[in-house]
Order: sequence, then structure tokens, then C-alpha cells
Amino acid sequence: MPFPSLTAFLRSLRGPALVAAGLLLTAGCGRHAPPAALAEADIPAAMEKAFLKAKPEVRALAKRAVESFQGTNFPQAVVELESLCALKDIKPAQREIASQFLLTANQRIEAAQAVGDQNAAELRRAQRSSK
Repeated sequence: MPFPSLTAFLRSLRGPALVAAGLLLTAGCGRHAPPAALAEADIPAAMEKAFLKAKPEVRALAKRAVESFQGTNFPQAVVELESLCALKDIKPAQREIASQFLLTANQRIEAAQAVGDQNAAELRRAQRSSK
């Protein structure tokens, strides 16, 4: 009998169990945290830099989103950003910047809705019904 008691058997498993637990715990460490909202002042430069080498139609969509946001047409900016993020051929860094910008735009939509902006409220209703 290789193990004289149950206690000895459990002690023999302690090393491999710790290694397995360590592997399981570190498996998620490579994942990124969710993106943070992009500061409004940083949006134009960040989008320009991220989409500088993108296809012309993608670059144009990114530019329209920035222009809509700067013109305080937040619902339109959100629609354009959602379209941009849905594109299959944008790079991960571009998608991350666009996602951060989308978070910022959504924050502005929520603030506008809180003060009674009907366009913001309509956008939220449309977003909820499309899910």
C-alpha cells in the first residue's frame, strides 16, 4: 500500500493541487480590464491617431462620430460609434479607442436623458428594444 493513511494520501495531493489552483487563478490574468471612458478632451486626437491608417470609409465614419459628438449630437455619435465597433476589419487598438469613446458618448446620453432630452430618451428606448 503506497499510502499508510488517508492523511498521507491527502498530503501527497497538496503539491499538485496547489499548482493546479495557481494555474487556474493565473489563467484570467492575461485578460484586459474593461475599457475606461475616454476623456472628452482626448477624443479628437485619440480617434485621429487610431484611425489615421484605416480605410477611407472607416476613417470617414470615425470622423463623423467625432463631429457628431463635438456638435452635441450624442445620439448620432452613439449610432456611428456602434457602427464603427461592429466593423469586422478594424484593428483591436481601433476597436478599443472606439469603445472607450462609445462609453463617453453613452455617459453624455445618460446625462442628457436625466435632464429630459427626448432624443436621448428615444435612443435609449431604441437600444433596449433592439436587444
